[in-house]
Amino acid sequence: MPEENTNQNAEQIKKLEDDLKLAFKEDKFEDAKQTASQIKELAPDNHLAEHMLEKIAKAEEKELKKQNSAKIKDLISTIKTLLKEEKWSEVIEKSNELLALEWNHNIALKALTLAAEAQDVDYKTLITTSTPEGESIGEYKPGFFEKLFSKKKGKKPIEDPVGDPVGDPVGDPIGDPIGVGTDESADAQPVTKENEQPEEKPAEQAEHPANKGNMFTKLFKKDAEEKPAESIIDTIVSQTDKAKEEKKEEKKKEIGDAHNLLKFANLFLRFTLVFILISAGFFYIFNIDKNNHVLKLAGKENYAIRLKKAAGELEKKKEEEKKINKAIKLYMDGYKDNYEQTVDKIVKNRMDWTDLNKKLNRVTESVYEKNALAKYVQYNNYSYDVKSGKLTVSGTLSDPLGKNLTKMAELEEAFLYYPKNKKDPTDTTKPYFYNLQEFQSYAKTLDKTTGRYKSNFSITLYTKQTTKK
Repeated sequence: MPEENTNQNAEQIKKLEDDLKLAFKEDKFEDAKQTASQIKELAPDNHLAEHMLEKIAKAEEKELKKQNSAKIKDLISTIKTLLKEEKWSEVIEKSNELLALEWNHNIALKALTLAAEAQDVDYKTLITTSTPEGESIGEYKPGFFEKLFSKKKGKKPIEDPVGDPVGDPVGDPIGDPIGVGTDESADAQPVTKENEQPEEKPAEQAEHPANKGNMFTKLFKKDAEEKPAESIIDTIVSQTDKAKEEKKEEKKKEIGDAHNLLKFANLFLRFTLVFILISAGFFYIFNIDKNNHVLKLAGKENYAIRLKKAAGELEKKKEEEKKINKAIKLYMDGYKDNYEQTVDKIVKNRMDWTDLNKKLNRVTESVYEKNALAKYVQYNNYSYDVKSGKLTVSGTLSDPLGKNLTKMAELEEAFLYYPKNKKDPTDTTKPYFYNLQEFQSYAKTLDKTTGRYKSNFSITLYTKQTTKK
């Protein structure tokens, strides 16, 4: 009874394993899980069920990532649009949705950082998504090109040779050019017609004869003031100042052109370095990295290295082919058709082991049905003389009921008559084997592993009729 239960469990487990493989192949993961649970109940240590459950978990995780990828893509597009429109509340909401799908996503962290700067708070306070177990809140990490081409902050103004900085300096003017005092009480009073005092003209301007006007303006009482006539000295001084200003402008322009050239050279140098790094990376990947350490990190296969290896192996095969063809030619020239005769002789005298095994199995299954599955009789050593047809076979017999001698006698009788029916005198079918010379059996022993009594035997017979006894 224990053996029958064990066999029934083994058959049931085998059937459930086939159902499990089929369900997994058809992507029916729920059915596969139920089948795996049934197998685990029958055999807790079943490796196939454990392996299939792991594969199902990975497949479900991959499918979930595939479903979330479309949502993540839409959220990234929405966050970028909201950042342009500076809708910070919606940016915070969408960023938390993105973190819920993929924790510490760089786009979400960047958006939360910008929103935190706009609201003057810590970006970690804006994260409302619960932190996964074993994880922590990360920080936004700028990309390689973002770092490479980011603008430098805090540049100093470029000074011209005269000493004035390019551009207007920021700050309060030095001194008080118009002579206005810094009395706070005076600054605090509102300006009205009563307290407004007329602006006094400088003495030089009042005494200058040009300020009095000429006869024509006095005659017609023109209110418009006429520009005073400049002297030769004033003209020379003004022209000199103008020439100095023009030189300053030219120097500023030259300095600006030189600065732009330096910026262009710096940018070109950066592009050159990036190009060299990328080229070196590609060269390393496709020519040096034979074990695919780099692309393996991204889950990619290095087909260039494989193609290069295949080309090298193909060259070796071609060299071997040349050597083999040369040897064949020498062989053909030396032996001509002798090899064909030798091969024909070998084929003619060869032993048909396939047919012999079939006959042995049929004889054995006439004693033990389904011996190929139960393996009550196993043959482990063969000796055959093709010329005489003498066959010596040794093997083991293990009967579950311990009737080894009885089964030995039945097996000996089967070798003498099968497939002929010895009880039917009219049956003229020829047996598979002839002239049973020897059938030796040895004492049976108990195999504790299988629980069967095991006996070794040796039998000698012929595959064709002979007059020897």
